[in-house]
Amino acid sequence: MVTRIGLFSPLYLLKKYIAISVLSGNITVLFHNTHQNDMGILRCQKVTIIPKYALLLPGNNGSKGEDYMKQKIDFAKFFLSIIAIVGFIMFQSGNTTTVAEGRLDLLKLASVLQSENIMLGEWTLHAREHLENLKNQKELKNYADDLKQKFPEWKWSDTSTRQKWEVTAVSPTDENRQETIQLMATRTNQKPDAYIVYRVSGTTWNKTAESFFTHKQFGDRLTDIFRGKPTIFSCIKGIVGDKMFKALPNSVNNVLSDFNAKEIEALKEDTFMSVTAYSPMFTESLTSKKGSMNLQVAVRSERLGGRTTIVVGTPIITIEY
Repeated sequence: MVTRIGLFSPLYLLKKYIAISVLSGNITVLFHNTHQNDMGILRCQKVTIIPKYALLLPGNNGSKGEDYMKQKIDFAKFFLSIIAIVGFIMFQSGNTTTVAEGRLDLLKLASVLQSENIMLGEWTLHAREHLENLKNQKELKNYADDLKQKFPEWKWSDTSTRQKWEVTAVSPTDENRQETIQLMATRTNQKPDAYIVYRVSGTTWNKTAESFFTHKQFGDRLTDIFRGKPTIFSCIKGIVGDKMFKALPNSVNNVLSDFNAKEIEALKEDTFMSVTAYSPMFTESLTSKKGSMNLQVAVRSERLGGRTTIVVGTPIITIEY
């Protein structure tokens, strides 16, 4: 929200020819009720923009304003400053929403499976962006160099052929998670067709893994890596006892009910069942021949008292099952 002081609204300025003088950045910006959210992004409830030099209305005190001739240039500077500041705030707000939605999807998957007394194991999150604004190989290389500066402790490798170019980075060894960055491009006669993919995964879902997403570290990763809004894929695997094998369809239906999901299509066998569905709980979705879908559930059971494995992903499963 942008607040202007007194009578200095845009229409009033235009109609009464108020001479506003804002000299090359000489404006005062007040951020009201600022606070830092859990991702470390500074937010505020209100922004007040005040020009440092505001001249008088024509005839206000018998003077028409000694700097009246500066109006044309300085008036434009003032409103360009407002547009820039408001645009920055809107961009930050949109980027924050993307981060929050992506991490919440994985947390939702984990929460629902835990409510069914399923022991959680392997998990993964992919974030992908199509880099449509990169015009040539030089811009692509500059992007890669910028990432290398941001993640100097990661292990970087380059692969180049006539058909494609790829840069891969792997995070230092960590017992709780593994992170990778892939910047890929297909060589063409025109601009490169490039994608960037960030992947974070772990073998066990626990409080440490959860805290990576509930604190600002995950948000910082996406901000550092991506230039736009990435598409996020979340997936998690769990293990249950042989009770689930006795009523495989019912167990899958219970999970779908927890997600308030509507089944789109399903594959059912004796010891395996896979369901594609749509749930209003998730942000990303894909379009299939039968409609929008954003949830997949796969359950595989081993006979003779063996364990049952369940994998849930949004919008699709990205873990081998």
